[in-house]
Amino acid sequence: MLSKIGAIAQTDFGLQHSWALGSSMEMILFSIALGNRINALKRENEMKQKVVIRQLEENRKLQTKVNRELEEKVVERTKEIYQQNQEIVEQRKTLQAEKNRSDRLLQNILPMEIAEELKQKGHATPRLYNQVSILFVDIKGFSMMVSDISPGDLVKDLDYCFTGFDYIITQHNLEKIKTIGDAYLCVGGLPSVNETHAHDAVAAALEMLKFIEKWQSDNPALGQKGLTLRIGINSGSVIAGVVGKKKFQYDIWGEAVNLASRMETSGEAGKINISQSTFDLVKNEYDCEYRGKMSIKNMGDVDMYFVGGKKP
Repeated sequence: MLSKIGAIAQTDFGLQHSWALGSSMEMILFSIALGNRINALKRENEMKQKVVIRQLEENRKLQTKVNRELEEKVVERTKEIYQQNQEIVEQRKTLQAEKNRSDRLLQNILPMEIAEELKQKGHATPRLYNQVSILFVDIKGFSMMVSDISPGDLVKDLDYCFTGFDYIITQHNLEKIKTIGDAYLCVGGLPSVNETHAHDAVAAALEMLKFIEKWQSDNPALGQKGLTLRIGINSGSVIAGVVGKKKFQYDIWGEAVNLASRMETSGEAGKINISQSTFDLVKNEYDCEYRGKMSIKNMGDVDMYFVGGKKP
């Protein structure tokens, strides 16, 4: 009986011992497998991390390269834009200089007000001026010089004389109209209307006589030529306007202009011959000598006066 109990006891203990040993082995194997799996996952993650890091580094390098190229392009484009802007600025300066030059040339041949109107509208409206004073000047003796001096000296002397006249009339608010050979035409009272046109014209004429006298006294050779001025002035109404397309000419027309021309041709060298209408406007300021009625072709008898000088 005892032997049976002992055999049974040994059998149960063996089974229990085997089960415990098996469980331990399973735990050990599971732990090893788990460790291997964890290590494998770590290695996989490390590989993935390395790939990601490498990709990030490549992306960084690529982005750096793109940024550098973009910066270079921006710098290059900025330079191009700057150069283009500089060229535009220079072109604008050139255009402005050409415009200024054109404006100066236009103002040299046209009164400033008329030149501005022509630029803005493309044309200048002809105007009637009811009261102006027209001054004609002829340089007596100048035509005889043509055969005695060179063309260059002739033009030089004529330019000097007319430049002097230009300065004088500017000081007396007169407007130059044109020159014809050795004749000079200007007018007071247009394009800006004023009431002193007759006084301005006579004052300018007296100063022209002084100018020609000084010019000859400063040039003895010129003085031997006996140059003198013959001046005529008339006051009245005129029409003024611009004619021509390629070459503009500001001119005046009317009976008053024709009579002013006759005043000059009917005058005497070294004197200022004025009409009745001009005399009526300046008689209180200037001493004048009545010449009587002078016959003028197609105009009949006309009263004329020589201007002696300004009254004290």
